[in-house]
Amino acid sequence: VMEGRINTTIISTKNGCCSPRHEGVAVYDNGVKRGNVTSPHTGSNVIVATKDSNLYWGYNNETTEFGLRKLVINSSGIREIDNYQGLIDGFGIKIKFFHNKIYSTNGAVIDVSNTVPQKVGQINLTETFGIGKDLVLGDSLIYFGESLNDFTSITTYSQKDFVQLDKLLIPNSKGIIKTMIPWGNLLKSHFALVTSEYIMILRD
Repeated sequence: VMEGRINTTIISTKNGCCSPRHEGVAVYDNGVKRGNVTSPHTGSNVIVATKDSNLYWGYNNETTEFGLRKLVINSSGIREIDNYQGLIDGFGIKIKFFHNKIYSTNGAVIDVSNTVPQKVGQINLTETFGIGKDLVLGDSLIYFGESLNDFTSITTYSQKDFVQLDKLLIPNSKGIIKTMIPWGNLLKSHFALVTSEYIMILRD
């Protein structure tokens, strides 16, 4: 949902039959699509908003091109203005934006505050489950969740130097992580952990 415009949504679309599935990113106002959309096939399978409501970033997590794309929105729709490769690599990776950086679920940290984005860090992930992964960003911490079968872990890392600080193991936690959603006051690191079978609310 676009910042300040609750009836405007930016959606990465996909087909239901073929691979690659990406069918372009589109802007909808009250359910009506604006004319300009990005190209299909290789494109932004996952997208994130920035502090600028007209600027988005997208990542191709479906084909080996693995491009990080800069997307700009105007009254006509949305267009891709740049594509950067070699910054994030991997299938099925999710991205999050916080304080002018893009954080990915493979641990890569990309600074997008300048004209050309630059990789500025790599989180040394302690688990390599690869089936269920997501992350949320607090004011100074990175919360990284991973799951496999009946085991879930939440590991915290410093946003300053990306080193591991703590780890919470959640045994007998059925289901695979689908997403981690921040809520309330991020300074207190509130978020919800959503899996294929339950929703866990973490308050502290």
